[in-house]
Amino acid sequence: MTKVSKILFHASWLSSVYFLLLLLNNYIIKSDVFLIGFIQELATIPIMFAQFGLCVAALIYWIKDSFRLKEYSFYTVVISFCNIAFIVLSFTSW
Repeated sequence: MTKVSKILFHASWLSSVYFLLLLLNNYIIKSDVFLIGFIQELATIPIMFAQFGLCVAALIYWIKDSFRLKEYSFYTVVISFCNIAFIVLSFTSW
């Protein structure tokens, strides 16, 4: 376990929380406050692109950790894949 793996893990959790808050605001809260919308518009696209970078970095560290399942890098890969699936599915219409 490296410190970088732990930072990647926490960054992936923070991005998951961010997308969860976006989902809540879009479907449940439906806030029309200008400042919240402004922050969402500024942060969403960079965080979406960061997800792919997090996933690649986590895969690299998971390979360095010899594919062990008890490492932060494995859970970061899982969380990142779930976030990427959520992002891709959010662009499709049901």
